Amino acid sequence: MIVVDTNAGENALFDGLIQAFGDATVRRERLDLGDVRLAVPGGLVLVERKTWPDFVSSLRDKRYSEQKLRLLAERERARDAGQRLDVVYLIEAGAVPRHSGSTAGMPNAQPFAALTKMSIRDGIFVVFSASAEDSARHVGYIYSSAVVGGFDAQAHVDSKVAASGYAGVCKFSNKRKNAMENPFVMMLATVDGCSGARAEAVARVYPTASALVRAFEASSAPDKLLADIEVGGRRLGPALSARIRSAFA
Repeated sequence: MIVVDTNAGENALFDGLIQAFGDATVRRERLDLGDVRLAVPGGLVLVERKTWPDFVSSLRDKRYSEQKLRLLAERERARDAGQRLDVVYLIEAGAVPRHSGSTAGMPNAQPFAALTKMSIRDGIFVVFSASAEDSARHVGYIYSSAVVGGFDAQAHVDSKVAASGYAGVCKFSNKRKNAMENPFVMMLATVDGCSGARAEAVARVYPTASALVRAFEASSAPDKLLADIEVGGRRLGPALSARIRSAFA
């Protein structure tokens, strides 16, 4: 199901989605968060849509910070409930503004910095479109791809096995599999030498990143904190323990 907010500013977006998917799939409803809500297999996708001038205005009057915090809080509540919720920030601009320019008296470097932090630090997906009609096409693509499994990371990895050979992707595949069950395991598995099995072993002792960081801070020998954790009859060892500490603390 695709739900579009009842705000009049979403009329063109709604019309484009209705034309593509019909009223059996698309409906309008007052949304407390986001302008579009996609209910897809495996969870929800919230889309916050703004024109470039409105985005700049929201930075100036602090609406941006309040909206972003609410979106992040909703994502965390969903995760705590064992559900997946992704957030997409969709910026409409007929032409991407120049970084060296300005909009309504604000240097464009400021909104670009906010978008960069949102994407890299906050994990919100930032995309651009040229118009409301293009936004409808983009939202439709997100919905269609999610419904047919286009964003299933494990399925994507499995589809590469035949072409690349199992040995070339098995380590990556294991990391992806574990990450779908526990995002913290995926974070651990990005550390050089930390396989999916090793990451799971660490997560069994320290189930969250904050718990691991607190343990590092409280330890008299933090680099060796994880050295004695066993996986398959072997210890993680001090070298890997030190690398994990470096990555997280």
